Amino acid sequence: MNQGQPGTASRLLPQNIDVEQALLGAILLNNKALDRVAGFLEPEHFAEPVHGQVFDIATKLIRSDRVASPVTLKSFLPPDLAIGDLNVPQYLARLAAEATTIINAEDYGRAIYDLAVRRSLIKIGEDVVNIAYDAPVDMTARSQIEDAEARLLQLLSGSATRERTDAAIGDIADRIVQNVENEDAASRDVCTPTGFNNLDRRISGGYRPGRLYVIAGRPGMGKSVFGVASSRRVARKGGGAAFYSLELDQMEIGARVMASELSMSSRPMTYAEILTGNLESGGYENIRWARDNLAAAPLHIDAAGGLSMHEIESRVRIVKDRFERAGTPLRVVYIDYLGLIKATDRYKGNKVHEMGEMALHAKTMAKRLGIAVVLLAQLSRSVEQRDVKRPFMSDLRDSGNIEEHADVVGLLYRPAYYLAQDARVKAGDPEAMQELADCQNTLDLDLGKNRLGPTGNVPLWCDVSLSAVSDRQM
Repeated sequence: MNQGQPGTASRLLPQNIDVEQALLGAILLNNKALDRVAGFLEPEHFAEPVHGQVFDIATKLIRSDRVASPVTLKSFLPPDLAIGDLNVPQYLARLAAEATTIINAEDYGRAIYDLAVRRSLIKIGEDVVNIAYDAPVDMTARSQIEDAEARLLQLLSGSATRERTDAAIGDIADRIVQNVENEDAASRDVCTPTGFNNLDRRISGGYRPGRLYVIAGRPGMGKSVFGVASSRRVARKGGGAAFYSLELDQMEIGARVMASELSMSSRPMTYAEILTGNLESGGYENIRWARDNLAAAPLHIDAAGGLSMHEIESRVRIVKDRFERAGTPLRVVYIDYLGLIKATDRYKGNKVHEMGEMALHAKTMAKRLGIAVVLLAQLSRSVEQRDVKRPFMSDLRDSGNIEEHADVVGLLYRPAYYLAQDARVKAGDPEAMQELADCQNTLDLDLGKNRLGPTGNVPLWCDVSLSAVSDRQM
């Protein structure tokens, strides 16, 4: 019998042959034991190859409504197979004799699965070492790190999906009642306000952990402005937020956050004034005031360009750990924007599938880490080719199969942006100029998909130069 391969010269790979034997015996004695482990355990998870074969054959027999027992299984294994000092019939009989009860089957199965994950982790580690030593000259250290990171995240993702996601309705209802009765738990575990009351009312209170929120628009519609304003509001209310900008540098994002902070005060300043230092009298006092207000805000800004979703998730994990150690859990992650995320090679050259894969990763990251992810996205150029510039959900579909992965999709529209380009405005037509003035700060967030409530328009007020977004009274 295989006792495992050494991970080093003196160490065996993690395994528990006794547990494997006990589980297989339970299945052979009572085929219903398979139901306890069928959702997560596979033949390759057994350290002993013969055990994997027995499990595979038993599973196929039971799923075809046949009985799996020592008698029925022995004809599917090589008759000359020797397992230690036992032949096949003797070994199967021993498994049945040393079986655990069906009650323990799931615990034994999860122990086997966990050990399999540990062996995979060791294999990845050994590969990292070997590749680092023997990598070809055209393989960069960065690509080695990305490959190792992708394999680790894949292993983590697979492990996460094996966790129990089922429960009796009574247990689920009990947890919901506890959240409702405990306001602190509700605010901590259920949702984080977006900073905009009109939006919160539509999406059942705010950003919820495990959810993906896609906010999309054409250039100039205010995607970054919305993200900056929302992240600042979340952080100023004490919720941990992280903003990943793949387009703007750190200083510009910082200036936008400060401008957003100043926008609702008696001393508003544009982010361009803050960034360039072109300040009027009192300007220095204003930005110092904004700095002091933001000093303790749990808002992390990362302006690295060309990141992949794997790299973003790795960075999010580090920030999440840092926030938790400081006593402020990370609530919301903003990514600006989808079209600038570095794609994997899986769908190389196929933009639609590439962006769909990134959106799916953003969704699974939200679930894995228990956070809300706000993914900013750019709509297709078809908007510009229509007389009516207000976007539709079909404009998002042209950018990939993003809609199916998102829990909420909001489409941004600023009518003033297009009206300013109208020939009547350029000619100074009084009626057109008044129309432009009336909608100068109008920002519509059209909810085209909303799993948490009704769709339709969310009215917002916006000043792009101030990086300011707030509720608009109708």
